[in-house]
Amino acid sequence: MSNIYDLETGKAKLSGDDFLEQHKGRFDDVMLIGFDEDGEIAFGANGLSCRDAVFLMEYVKRELMENYTDG
Repeated sequence: MSNIYDLETGKAKLSGDDFLEQHKGRFDDVMLIGFDEDGEIAFGANGLSCRDAVFLMEYVKRELMENYTDG
C-alpha cells in the first residue's frame, strides 16, 4: 500500500519513496498522510502547528470533494 495512486484512474503511479524523492526541495513545511508497508495509516508533520495541519487537511478535503468526485 505504499504506492501513489492517480485520483482519476486509480492506477498506481509511483512508490511513496519515489514520489518523495521527485519532490525533494519543493516544500518548506510538510505533512504526510498515507499507508505504511503494513497497510496501517501513518502521518507526520514537520514545521507545522496543529492549526496549520488541520487547515491543510480541510483545504485538501474540499479540493478533493470538488474536483475528484462524481457528485
